[in-house]
Amino acid sequence: MKAGNNSRTIALSRELWEEEYPEDKEKFTDYYYEWIAKQNHIYLKEKDGKAVAMMHRNPYRIMAAGKCVQASRLAGIMIASVDSYWNKKYLSKLMREVLADSYEEGEPFVFVRPDREEIEDFQNAGFWTVQDQRGSRMDNVYWPYVDQEVRQEMAHTLQELTCVRAKYEDLPELTEFSGRVLREHCAVYAERTVEYFQRVWEEQKAVGGEILLLRKNGGLTGYCLVNRENGSVLTRELAVSPADPLLYAQAINRITEYYREELPIYLCGLLPDAQVTGMDSSYFLRWPLTMVRITNLYSMAKLLRAEKETEALLEIEDDLIPQNNGCFRLILGPEGGELVPIKKEQASKEFLSLTTYQLAADIFSTQWKKDLPEEMQLLRPVYLNELA
Repeated sequence: MKAGNNSRTIALSRELWEEEYPEDKEKFTDYYYEWIAKQNHIYLKEKDGKAVAMMHRNPYRIMAAGKCVQASRLAGIMIASVDSYWNKKYLSKLMREVLADSYEEGEPFVFVRPDREEIEDFQNAGFWTVQDQRGSRMDNVYWPYVDQEVRQEMAHTLQELTCVRAKYEDLPELTEFSGRVLREHCAVYAERTVEYFQRVWEEQKAVGGEILLLRKNGGLTGYCLVNRENGSVLTRELAVSPADPLLYAQAINRITEYYREELPIYLCGLLPDAQVTGMDSSYFLRWPLTMVRITNLYSMAKLLRAEKETEALLEIEDDLIPQNNGCFRLILGPEGGELVPIKKEQASKEFLSLTTYQLAADIFSTQWKKDLPEEMQLLRPVYLNELA
């Protein structure tokens, strides 16, 4: 069950993928095995010459609290339908191996975008939900129901905004714009490089989509990554700058106008803090999108910061990564954190007893009771929209 991506492993993996994901179009599968599988780590269990369970660990360069680190997205998690009971057992063993390798490579965490029915299984493996998806069905070209003065302002300035399909030579400009916008609005996101968007370009073609650019007076002021799923248009990443509610409303107007002949479309992927003129929270459905699992505690600590120096004594329990178990002094400061192993009897005050699941909750969200020092800066919002 050792990870690999040699030609035999890739072939066995693709065979299982095509059997269990028949809804994936051949173009996307071709894209995945050309652009992703050759660079990733494939873990699989073989039986009688066929793969019966597998898991893919796809490394990304992730920006977290201003630092660039490697963290892996888990994908291709599947079992053969036959003998599904035993194949699920194999899958749990693969998960242990994936987490062990992630720890050894010094990754602070791995992340996954589970189907709804998988969420509980990932929670049991120590994953915590760090990002929700907001989605809304758009049946018409969008015009906000707001007072006349705002509508007039939107109509007047809308003339300056255009929505066009990106060209390949636009990718360097898109890279600079996307990186700046995400840096301003998100604590955790995939690093934007020209190579990243070259891969996204191929990915969008594979899902029958495109990249749209929003320009005002010629300058780039927004972009949208668009997929087609089961014949429907779905926006998966939509960002504008400045992050003005009226500009978002204008962008959505232009995008829905662009796809007028394909309405309804499904609006998703807005920046976590995005506000849209005419859309309140009731306009959107919400569901869990991305879950994170801490793998290397020492690497995770380096991403944590506090405005002034502070520390906490932690007793950590991790059922799947034994190297994370133990007692530690977590030292935080403006430049990052450090985790120092200590013996329990050396401490002058009580330890906070936490599982890695609880620790992730404390680091990435406000939904958990705060056990760590109040001065610690949360790693949020998270914006990880990677398809594969």
